[in-house]
Amino acid sequence: MIEPCVRSLEPEVMESCRPFRHLGAEKALLWLECLCEAHTDRGLYLVNGSDEVLTWVKAEAISTITLDDDAFGAGSVPFCYYEVKPGEAVKLDEYDGFYDLDYLLTIAVTICSGNLGIQRFSPSPRKGGLKRQGLVWRPIDQPLSPSLTGKSLHD
Repeated sequence: MIEPCVRSLEPEVMESCRPFRHLGAEKALLWLECLCEAHTDRGLYLVNGSDEVLTWVKAEAISTITLDDDAFGAGSVPFCYYEVKPGEAVKLDEYDGFYDLDYLLTIAVTICSGNLGIQRFSPSPRKGGLKRQGLVWRPIDQPLSPSLTGKSLHD
């Protein structure tokens, strides 16, 4: 079971880890960030880089291991964070830097906010766990609009 954790990020720290794409034409408003917590352990966080409070964030970790021609999957108990403020990062999952290397890991994240409505994200699984990945993008110097939400790195 994951211990709930909310981190407040200083603006300069948040900007230094914010993903960009299309040669800097868009910046992430919400993204996943993997932060080291111990020698080999890492925590996966959802970073709120938008200007609004997220009403709630729901997460469920999903793992799969393959053995010959068989695949075995497992999911965690879903949990929620409420009122995630701009500049905060909430812990969604944690990875062991040794034991998780053989597992395909991902997470199902659902968020709710005034501008975004309810959005669900499920990045492609990766061995050893997810890395930095943008979830919601906005062109730089343009306000958030519903037509610009819900983009992922794979769009």
